[in-house]
This record gives sequence, structure tokens and C-alpha cells, in this order.
Amino acid sequence: MKRSWFSFLDVPTIDPDDARRRRLLNIMLFALTVVSLLTSGIALISPFAATSLALLGLGLALTNGIIYAINRYISGLLASGIFLLMLVLVISFGDDPIEVVQGRTLFFLSVPIIAGSILMRPNASFWVAALISVISAYLSRSSGVPVNFVAIPGFFTLAFGSWLSARTLESALTDLRTINRELDERVEARTTELGAANERLQELDRLKSRFVSDVSHELRTPVSNLMIYMDILELENRPEQRASYLSVLREETNRLTQLVNDVLDISHIDLGVYKKVEAQQIDFNELIEQLVSGLEVRASVLNLRLDISLTDRKTEILGTREQLTRVVTNLLGNAIKYTEKGGIALSTWIEDGWVVMEIKDTGIGISPDDLEHVYERFFRGENVSQSTIPGTGLGLAIAYEIIESLGGKIRIQSQLDVGTTVTVHLPSAVS
Repeated sequence: MKRSWFSFLDVPTIDPDDARRRRLLNIMLFALTVVSLLTSGIALISPFAATSLALLGLGLALTNGIIYAINRYISGLLASGIFLLMLVLVISFGDDPIEVVQGRTLFFLSVPIIAGSILMRPNASFWVAALISVISAYLSRSSGVPVNFVAIPGFFTLAFGSWLSARTLESALTDLRTINRELDERVEARTTELGAANERLQELDRLKSRFVSDVSHELRTPVSNLMIYMDILELENRPEQRASYLSVLREETNRLTQLVNDVLDISHIDLGVYKKVEAQQIDFNELIEQLVSGLEVRASVLNLRLDISLTDRKTEILGTREQLTRVVTNLLGNAIKYTEKGGIALSTWIEDGWVVMEIKDTGIGISPDDLEHVYERFFRGENVSQSTIPGTGLGLAIAYEIIESLGGKIRIQSQLDVGTTVTVHLPSAVS
């Protein structure tokens, strides 16, 4: 009900200034129409009023309707111009010329001057003042009344005050709209950020839940095996199987050690422990040679080829042995873990101030959908999760965060059932 009552104020424009002026004009037209119709009604029933007054009221009401239609469907500027012209003409020629030039009508002539700066542009008040001044001079000459040289400057003084007020108001409204728009943009941006953060938190919560499940599973198997084989060693006296049992115990112990180390590394990264350790110049090739000797045995047991090709140039890197050890063992260990047949090739070279390490494998590969998530903590690809390959999804995340902290970068290219290539760039400490 309220909407239909005020629907006459609606205007088809998206310009806020134009909409404001056109709505104000509609309000003025409505008020003037009511006054006109009341005047006509009183004139018709009053024996003392002239018939011309009733006709004038009806004419004004009709004119207001036409101006309203122009304002709503054609142009607000045109409608305002017609309205102000009508207002000036009605006030100027609706009274005795003497009253218009020097009498009571001078007060009413201030209305269109003020309305000009409100309904049109702020400087429109000067044009209305000029029009009124011309009409006033014309009426003075036609009626033999002296020109009112006090009123005409007064019109322009009023126009100046009206222009200044309207200009200040419009500037304030523009600033307010700008502030509101900026606030809306900030609120929208913050809402988007909060939504993304909420999704991220939900994803982290899901990953952590899965991590707890994976860790529990990873713990359960080696702990159970340790207990079983220790019981066997204790209860059975079979010397020929002792070496086999000890090998299993050693393997399960290594799994537990790796799991503990991964969790500790994540904690160290979050606490900034690595950043507090003083960096040193480490010979990357020498470190790789030391680490590969232990991994070669693991690859040999799995019947995998492990080819190492190291550059003969200096590969000094500014960091700590612990950081670089984790990077190499995690990346090369992953390559061995996820390769069922074929082999792994590790090579290093120097490129534009970078020490580059590349690890290629012929393993199970990573799907395109999983590739964009491989650096996330606790993430394990779908093809890995469905396999029996042990892991917690922390190794690559740890390597990635260490490489980033050293100012390096990592890139992974992979194809399912073909293999994966991991390329690491670390800043060279050799100038």
C-alpha cells in the first residue's frame, strides 16, 4: 500500500543527482496541483471569486500534469525548465505590475530563484534571476513605474546564495556517495575474504581430520608390527628368521621416525625455528651425494634405477643442512615411494644465479585436479589415497615451505601413469 502511494515519485534514471532533482520536482508539482485544485474548488463555490481564478487553477493543474509526464518519461532537465518558466510567468503576470516591481510579489519571485538551483544545476539560479530581472524591467517600462534598482541586485544576491548552498550540498552528497560506495566495496571485499577464509578453515579442518585419521592409521600399523615381531623374537627360538624379523622391526621403526620427523618439521616451520638458525654456505652437490648413498639401497630393494648427474660447478647455497636435507630426502623419497617400475633421475646445474635440482621419475603421476593442491599440508591425491602407499601428505608441503623460506621456487610437472618431474630453484651463494 505504501509503495503504490509513493510510486508517483519514481523516475527512470540511475543518475543519483538527476533522480534527486526529478523526485523533488514531482513533489513540488504534486503540492502545487493540490493548491491549484483547492483554489479552483473554492473559486467555483465562492460567490465573491472570479471565474477566471477557477480556470487559472484548473489550467495550472493541467500544466502540472503535462510537466509531470515530461519529467517522468522524457527529461527531468526539460521538465524543470518548463516548471520554472511557468512559475516565473504566473508570479510575474498574475499580479499588478506595480506589486511585481516594487510590492508584495517581490517576495514570491525568490521562490523560482531558489528552486532553480535545486531542480536544475546550481548555476541555474542565476539564469532565473536574469529572467526575472528582464521581466521586471519590461513591466516597469510598460506600466511607467521606475525600475527597481534595489530588487534586481537583490535577485542576483539571492541567486549567488542559492548557488553556493546548492553547490556545497551537491559536493557533500557526492562525497557521501563516494564514501558509501567505498564502504560497500570494502564490505563486499571483506565479506568475500571472510567467505574465502571460512572455506579455507573448513578445508583445513577437513584436512586435519583426515591427517589425524592417516596418522592414526600410520601409527597403528608399525606399532602393531613392532609388538608382533618383538613377541615372536621373545617366544620363538628360530635363529634363521632373526635377521628377517630385525629387518621388519627396523623398517617399522623408520616409518615411525619419519612420521615423527614430519610432524616436528611442521611444528618448527610454524614456530619459525628454521628462521632463528643462522644460515651457512652449504655445498648442495656434496649434501646430495651423502644423502643418495642411503636412498640407493632403498631404490635397489624396489628394483628401481637411481641415476645421479651432478654439475661440476660450485653449488653453494645459503641455508642450513637440516633444511636442505629435508628438501632432498622428501622430494627424492617421494619419487622412490611413488615409482613402481623404471627409475628416478636426479640432476643439478647452474642457471642464471640459481642452483637447480631436477628429479624425474616414472611413477604413478599426479592428476591435473590434484596438482594444484600438492603443496597443501595433509593433502594426498586421490590415486595415492586409494592405494596402499603409506604417507601423511606432509613431505611435499614441508619441502615447499622450506624452499620458499630460502627464497627459492619449486615447479611440478606430472602426468598420470607416466611420471613426475620436480624442478627446484635455489639462490646460489656464489656471486
